[in-house]
Amino acid sequence: MRQVVANFLPRGFLLALLAACGARTQLDASKASDAGASTGGTCQGDALVLAASSTVDAPQMDSEPESAPKLAWTGSELLVAWTRWTPDPYFYVVDPIHLYPDHLDVAPATTIGAGNTTNPFNLSTVWDGSTLALFWAQDDGSILLQHFGPDGATTGAMARIVVAPTNSQTIPSDVIALGGGYLFTWFVQTSTGWQTFAGPFTHDGALTATQTLLYAGGGDDYGTQLATMGGSVFALWSMNPANMPMMPVDTVVASLDPATGAVRAMSTVDQGVDYDPASLATEPRVGRLDIATWLPDTNGALLLGGNVAGLFATRATIDGATGAPSIAVDDCGRLVMLTPRGQMTPDNPLPTGLTLQLVAEDGSLGPAVTLPVGSSYLDSYDLVAVAGGFAVGWVEGGAASSSPDRSLHVAYVQVQ
Repeated sequence: MRQVVANFLPRGFLLALLAACGARTQLDASKASDAGASTGGTCQGDALVLAASSTVDAPQMDSEPESAPKLAWTGSELLVAWTRWTPDPYFYVVDPIHLYPDHLDVAPATTIGAGNTTNPFNLSTVWDGSTLALFWAQDDGSILLQHFGPDGATTGAMARIVVAPTNSQTIPSDVIALGGGYLFTWFVQTSTGWQTFAGPFTHDGALTATQTLLYAGGGDDYGTQLATMGGSVFALWSMNPANMPMMPVDTVVASLDPATGAVRAMSTVDQGVDYDPASLATEPRVGRLDIATWLPDTNGALLLGGNVAGLFATRATIDGATGAPSIAVDDCGRLVMLTPRGQMTPDNPLPTGLTLQLVAEDGSLGPAVTLPVGSSYLDSYDLVAVAGGFAVGWVEGGAASSSPDRSLHVAYVQVQ
């Protein structure tokens, strides 16, 4: 197992900072920025119970869900966004779901065709307190922004281009709501590797400062996760050198300037595996950053924790992980980890199941809830805190050898 490098951000800097406050790539990035969403639930209970689940989008003769689903909690509704494949253009879909203790009320979805766009894919979303901001990539290398209300219907003006066409593959990474606008990250494929940018945008999608190059030259890019705590913004990314693609992947945490997205300080968290996307969440009540990272060489995962004045250390070790875990924290400070399990075949190591479990303050793992993944393989997934618990969305592939066979599902897990 690799070594965790304990050289996090300088003590004085962080204390002062917090006191002051080619082929289309499908990403599976958990929504760390949703981890602090208002749950409105009780803080009693220490057990997870699968309350309800539902199929939200089943495969049809001429369509199926594609790309990772994105979940956002409005305070009363769960909004699910995803892209849908059809033989001609792709569509993007937003569906509001009301959560009940024994069932999910899935409302009619808002489905928007490509129109004057070109095949939307790889969504990035955040609930900003009044609307859902949905960023998506297109085939021409541009990124657009559209807003949706809590009922899933579009609001305001038509979709706006926030990143101009680049003629290169350009992909949204993550977004957080900040100061009435957004801090957004995206990355672009170049001849020398991937370049990842951050930029502050108004609510309407206007760039308010020059975009910042976070890092460049990655042979592989697994996305940049964003999270806020105490008025500060943190970013997490993993990459390996473009000129040495077989080198181990390094995972880095950085503090960003909220006004510009520029890096204020950074540190290597861990290194030493071939493929290591990670998930970031914050625990404001104890002043801690949490990082979940996958160890595919050992079929395991680590939960790392670092407080604002200290170093990262392993809080929990998870065995039997066959994919990158996701983590989320609710308003009560309860941390959960969503872990892919099982494996199809050694030659096709896609996971086949999902478990969700609470992680106690001392790092001990609670009983796991097995989510009803019922088909051949797990394609993508997302996790968010909601009223009284957590919601999980995932796309799974069917057992049939022919396409379309993928379906989108949502589950509500209560804390009791």
